[in-house]
Amino acid sequence: MNIRVLYLLGLLLCTLTGHAQDKRYQARVSLSDGRALSGTIIHGEKYITPEQFTFFTQAGDTLTLTPEQVYQLEIRGEIKERFTGKLAKVAPLTDNLDQLPESRKIVAEEKWIFMKALVLGDKANLYIYTNPSGYNHYFINKGEIWDELVAFKYYWDDTRYWVARDFRFRNQLQGFFYDCYNVRLDAARSNFKESVLSKLFKAYHYCDGMRATYIAEDPKIRPYLGIKTGISFTTMKTDDEAPEEISSINFDYGSNLLLGISLKLVLPKHQRRNSIILEWFSSPFTTASTSTPDRVHLAAYQLNTLYQRSYQIGKWKPYFTTGMRYSRVLQEKAFTPLLDPSIGKVGLLGGIGLNFNRLDVDFRIETNDFAIVFTDRFFPFQQFQTPMSPQSTLSLQVSYHFPLYKDYAIK
Repeated sequence: MNIRVLYLLGLLLCTLTGHAQDKRYQARVSLSDGRALSGTIIHGEKYITPEQFTFFTQAGDTLTLTPEQVYQLEIRGEIKERFTGKLAKVAPLTDNLDQLPESRKIVAEEKWIFMKALVLGDKANLYIYTNPSGYNHYFINKGEIWDELVAFKYYWDDTRYWVARDFRFRNQLQGFFYDCYNVRLDAARSNFKESVLSKLFKAYHYCDGMRATYIAEDPKIRPYLGIKTGISFTTMKTDDEAPEEISSINFDYGSNLLLGISLKLVLPKHQRRNSIILEWFSSPFTTASTSTPDRVHLAAYQLNTLYQRSYQIGKWKPYFTTGMRYSRVLQEKAFTPLLDPSIGKVGLLGGIGLNFNRLDVDFRIETNDFAIVFTDRFFPFQQFQTPMSPQSTLSLQVSYHFPLYKDYAIK
C-alpha cells in the first residue's frame, strides 16, 4: 500500500482512539452548612448548566456537589465563574413552535438548580440557568425577591392560532427597576439577551452611584495554531484554448502528501460552534499521462479562508467547512510548459469533518470550476496563457491544534 496512505491512516487511528477528558480547575466552595473548602473541580466544555460538580478537596477527599449543598462556588477556568444553588420555580420555556404551551398561563416546576452569576451587587443580582435543551433562563434577585424573567417568542391564543411575540419580561424589569427612571425606560425596550440584561443591571447599580461587586467575564475568542497533514488527489484539466499537442493528453489523478499550518479562531457566541480558519500549506504532486510517457511535477502553495460550523454529539463534534482558496504554482516540470507560475487562481471548497478535543479530521472537495483567473486587472500577466491547471481536488486531512490562549487547567 502507498506509504502516504499508511501514514495518514495511522494519524487517523490515533485520532479516533483518543480520549477527550474534562479538565480540572482550581475552585473554592462555600457550603450551605457553613464549611468553606478549596481544591480542584472537574469542569468541561459544557453549554448547559451542570446538575452537579465533582470536587477534590486539598485533603484528598472527593465530593459530589449538588445545588442543595452549595451556597457559592467559584471556578477559575478560562474565565472566572460563580455558581449558587437555589430552589427555584423554572418555567417550561421554548422557542419551538411545536412545543408551545396551550395558553399564556405558565406552570413552573420547582426544583434545585445551579445558577451562574452574571451581575452581583448590593442592590440586585442577575443569574442564568441553561437547561438541557439549551434554553437560557434568567433569574433576578433583590433582597427576598426572586423571579424568573419570562419571554415567549410566540404563543397561542384560545383558538390555537399564532398571535404575537410575548415580551412580558419587560414589564417584570420595569417593576423591578421602579426606583431608577432611566433604567426603567431602557428596560421597556430591552431584548432577552445576556449582554443586554447584564448592561441593565450594571446601570441599575450606577443609578445610586454604586458599582456591581461582581460582573461575569465575557468569553473570549479562542485562537489555535494548527499543524496540518494529509493526502490529496488532484485532477489536471486542459483549458479550451490549449494547443492541440497538450489538449490531446489525458492525465491520471495526481496524489501528494500535503503539509501546512493554520490559525483557527473559535468564536465565543452561539456555544462556540462557529470558527474562522486561515490555512497555508504546500502541495507538491506528480501526475502521469495515460496516453503518453509524459509526467508532470508541480510544486504549489495554497491559501484558504474558511468558515466552520460544528455540532455536539456526546464528546464528538461533527462539522462542515466551506470557503475559498487561492492556489499558485511555484515550480513546474513537464515535457512542455503547461502552467505559467505567475498566474494564481481562486476556487471554492467545502467539506465535512469530525473534531475530537484538539484534533480535526477533514474530508474536502475543492474545485477551480468556478475559479477566476487573475488577469491584468490584478496582475500584469494578461498575455500569458494557462493551457493546463489543477482543476479539482479530493483530500483527507488531519490537523492538531495548540491553544494560544491562557488555559488555567490543573491537568
